Amino acid sequence: MGKKNNEVEDISDRESISSDDEDKPYYGEPLTYDPSFKGPIKNRSCTDVICCLIFVAFCVGLGFIAYYAYTSGDLEKFVYKADSLGQICHVDVENKRYLFYFDYRTCSSNDSLTGFEVTCNTPQVCVEQCPTENFNGNDQQSMYLTNPTNVRWDLFICKYNVNPETSGKEPKELFEDEDCASYYVESSKYNGRCVPDFILQGSSVPADIVNTTLPNNQTLTEEDLDALDSLIAVGNQIASDLQDSWWIILIGLGIAAIVAFVIIILMRWLAKLMIWIIIFGVLILLALTTSYCFVNYFNLLEAEENGQITDYETYDTMLGVWLGFGITLGVLFLIFFLLIIFLRKRIQLAIELIAEASRAIGYMLYTLFWPLIPFVLQLAVLGFWASMTLFLATISVPIYYVEDAEPNLGVNNGSECIPEDFYALYGNTSNAVCVWGGSYYWEWTIWTYQFYNLFALFWFLNLVIAFGEMSLAGAFAGYYWAFTKPDDIPSIPLIRSVWRSLRYHLGSLAFGSFLIAVLQFVRSILEGLEKKFKGAENPISKFFFKCLKCCFWCLEKFLRWLNRNAYIEIAVYGKNFCSSAKTVFFLLMRNIVRAAVLDGVTSFLLFLAKMTVVLIVIIPAFYFLSGQVTVTDNVVVMPDLNYAWVPLLLIIIGSYVIASAFFGVYDMAVDTLFICFLEDCERHDGSPEKPYYMSKNLMNICGKNNKEMEKAIKQAEKEAKKKEKEQKKKNKNK
Repeated sequence: MGKKNNEVEDISDRESISSDDEDKPYYGEPLTYDPSFKGPIKNRSCTDVICCLIFVAFCVGLGFIAYYAYTSGDLEKFVYKADSLGQICHVDVENKRYLFYFDYRTCSSNDSLTGFEVTCNTPQVCVEQCPTENFNGNDQQSMYLTNPTNVRWDLFICKYNVNPETSGKEPKELFEDEDCASYYVESSKYNGRCVPDFILQGSSVPADIVNTTLPNNQTLTEEDLDALDSLIAVGNQIASDLQDSWWIILIGLGIAAIVAFVIIILMRWLAKLMIWIIIFGVLILLALTTSYCFVNYFNLLEAEENGQITDYETYDTMLGVWLGFGITLGVLFLIFFLLIIFLRKRIQLAIELIAEASRAIGYMLYTLFWPLIPFVLQLAVLGFWASMTLFLATISVPIYYVEDAEPNLGVNNGSECIPEDFYALYGNTSNAVCVWGGSYYWEWTIWTYQFYNLFALFWFLNLVIAFGEMSLAGAFAGYYWAFTKPDDIPSIPLIRSVWRSLRYHLGSLAFGSFLIAVLQFVRSILEGLEKKFKGAENPISKFFFKCLKCCFWCLEKFLRWLNRNAYIEIAVYGKNFCSSAKTVFFLLMRNIVRAAVLDGVTSFLLFLAKMTVVLIVIIPAFYFLSGQVTVTDNVVVMPDLNYAWVPLLLIIIGSYVIASAFFGVYDMAVDTLFICFLEDCERHDGSPEKPYYMSKNLMNICGKNNKEMEKAIKQAEKEAKKKEKEQKKKNKNK
C-alpha cells in the first residue's frame, strides 16, 4: 500500500513539472504539432531585409569616413611627441624627431606622476639628436666671465627662436629666462623622447653633474630623479620579464585550453555529481556558519551574565553583529533548503539538460574551437575602430593661450592666441608668451565622425557576437531534433548553420545587434557626461545620472537575454527577428520557473568550472615561477624574473578568457537544448504520430514517454525471452 502511494505521489509530481503553465499568467497559445518539421528549416527566405539594407548603407557611410580619415589624418602625430608649442616632432618640426626636456626634475615631482603618466612642467623642444655628453650651465657661465670666446655655444640646447651666441644675453640669463637648458646629461632615445642613460641603465647620476651647483643656485641630486628613474626602470623590467617568460605564458595558456576541453568532456558523466555536491556543500556551509554565529552570540550573553564583560560598548556592537549575521544566514539557509525541496524536479531537469549538452558537444567537438572565429573578427573590429579613432584624432589643431601678459598690453591672460600672429604683434615688446595648452581643437565634423565610428564599434561587436550565437544554435538544434542520435544528426551541422546565418539572416543579426548598440552608445554618452561634470554636479543630478545608467544597464541585460533566445528561434525556424523574439519570450514565460532554475544552476556550474580551470593552471604556475619547483632544472632553464607576478597575471587573465570561450559554447548548447526541449513538450505528446525527440533521461524526469516505442521495446523484450526459453528447451532435449 505504501509503495502504491509513493508511486501515485511520484506520478503527480511528474505531471506538475510537465505543466508549468497551469497556474501562471497567459502568454500566448502553446505551440502546435507540425508534421513537416524535422529540425532546422532548410527551405527558408531572407529575413529583416530592410534592416540588412540599412546596415549596408551604414557600412558605406563608414567606408567614406574611413577614406577621409586615412587620407587626411597623419598617424605620425601619435608616433612622435609634441613640444611646448604643440608642434609634433618630425611632423611640424622637420628633421627633429626626439623630444628634449629642459629640466627632468619637474618630471619626477609628485604632482607630475599620475599612475603611469608623466607630465613635465618645463620647456620642451624637438631635437635632431639626443645629447651625447653631460652639460653643466654653470661651467659655461664661468667661462663667459673669464673669456667669452671660450664658451661652447654649440653645446647649448635652446628654444627655436633663440640663438644663444647672438642673443646678447649671458649664459646665466639664458638659463634664468628658460631660453636654454641649464643642464643635461648623456641621453638616448626612448619612446620618442630623450631620456638620460643612467635612468635607462639603472645606474647612478653622473659624478660631474650630481651634487654640483647648477644655475639659479640649484643642485641636482639622485633623489631628484628617483621617481622618474623607478617608473621607467619598472617599465623596462616588466618588458624584459615578458620577453624572457613568453614561452611560459604560452605553455600556461595551452594547458588552460586542454584542461577546459577535458572538463567539458568529463561533465558528460560528472555534471550531476558535481551539481549535487555543490548544492549540499552550500547547504552545509550555511548551516555551519549560522551555528557559529549563534554560538558566539550565546557565549557573549553567558559572559555578560557571569560578569566577564568590561567593555560594554564593544559588547553591544559584537552582540548585534553576531545576531544579525546569524539571522541573515539562517534565513538564507531556510530559503535555500525550501527551494531545493520544492524545486527538486526542476533542478533535476536542469542537471539533465546540462548533461545532454555535454553529449551534444561530444558528438560535435569541433564546436569548441568555433569561438576562435568570432574572437578574430572582434579583434579585427577593434583594430579598425582604433585606427580610425587615431587617424581622425590627428585631424586637429593645437590650442594656444596667452600667459604673462601685462595689464596695459591689451590682451588677457588665458585667452586663445595664434603663435605667429601673437609674436608678430607683441613678441618684441613684452614678456607675454603664446603657449600650447596641451589640448587640440576638433571641428564639429570630426566629432560627428568619431561618434559615428564609436557607434559602429558597438554595432559590429554585437553583430559578431550574434553571428557566433546563431551559428552554434543552429548546430545544437540539429542535434536535438535528430530522432535517432547520432545517426540522424545532419552532416557538418555547424558549417550549414553558418551558411544559413549569413545567407538568410544577416538582417535579423543586424537588427538585434543594433538594439544593443543603441543602449551601449547611450550608456557611453552618459558616462562621458558624468565624468565631464564630475565635481560640479549637485546631488540631484548625480542621482539622475546613476538612475539612468542603472536603467539602461538593466534594459541592456534584458535585451541580451531576449536576443540570445531569439537567435535560437531564428536558427531553427528561419523567421524574422520580431516574430522569433515574441514566440520565444512567450514560450519562456510559460515555463518561467524552469527557465529561472536552469539559468541559475547553469551559470553557477559554469562559473565554478571556469574557476577550476584557472586554479588548475595558476597553482603550478605560481610554484614554477617562484622557483619552488626544482624537478625541471635539468630540462629547462628558468628565467631570472624581476616580477614573477607579470607572467602570472597574464596567465590568470588568459586562462579565464580561454575557459570563458570553451564554456561559452557549453552555455549556448544548454540554452539551445532547453528551448528545443520546451517546444518538444508543447508540440508532441509521445504518440506514434507525435513522438518526443528528447532523450530517455529527460522523458523519465518529466514523466513522459513515446508510447509506441515503449510498446515496441516491451514486445522485443518478450520475444527475446521467449526465444531464450525455446533455445534452452532445445538444448535440454539434445
